Amino acid sequence: MFINISKLHATLKGLGGTPTRGWYDMSKDTRTNRQVDVSGRRFYPLMMALFSIFVLYPFLIDVTVHDWLIHSLAAFVLLTAFFTLHRERVYLSISTVLAAAYIGSAVLALTKPTTTFEALFIALELALFLFLSVAIFLDVVRAEVVHADTLFGVVCLYFMIGITYSNAYVLIELLLPGSFEITRETRNLTELHFELLYFSFSTITTTGYGDITALTRPARMLGMLQSVTGVFYLAVLVSRLVAKLTQR
Repeated sequence: MFINISKLHATLKGLGGTPTRGWYDMSKDTRTNRQVDVSGRRFYPLMMALFSIFVLYPFLIDVTVHDWLIHSLAAFVLLTAFFTLHRERVYLSISTVLAAAYIGSAVLALTKPTTTFEALFIALELALFLFLSVAIFLDVVRAEVVHADTLFGVVCLYFMIGITYSNAYVLIELLLPGSFEITRETRNLTELHFELLYFSFSTITTTGYGDITALTRPARMLGMLQSVTGVFYLAVLVSRLVAKLTQR
């Protein structure tokens, strides 16, 4: 028995209904002959996972087992990012290797919290978030058709950039103690990471409250680079996508 899909779609449309979409609704971009996800759901889980960091992080710091909980939250975000990019085998292979090393370093940093192991853990987290940020950036830039999924990807990329820079700040502070003047006392790596995450998003949005100050040259240079990144992100990438959207 054969079903004419076109007639079925026309019948449903005439009845005021639409066919149910699956998790991945793929259509073909006639200009590039590439499969495009138009369901708007591929980046959505990652965006929600990233939002959860900002909602839960401040409250988890005061919990007794905060280190394990926060690392589990970060692992959940990374797992969601892997799911988002799983269709690209090269991305998935590289991120899997980095994730394995990241998990091993996290266990070492939690069980033996020395500066060396903590710096190794942060360096691998930095490399992993940087790689995923580049992968999402390429995915968004290559999109010939701007739809809901593309916009979710833009939001995810912005958060990923901020988290990546925060890891770089933490690594600088671990390697060059005193690189940042922080008004609030930080007793461990988790608290330091939270304060510099706050500093990272204050910098990328050019807010600059002044309660955290970069003192050493590497820290100041990285802060300037992030400020420029935030400005060009809006001026170049977002405006390019908006231009594509208005052309449709």
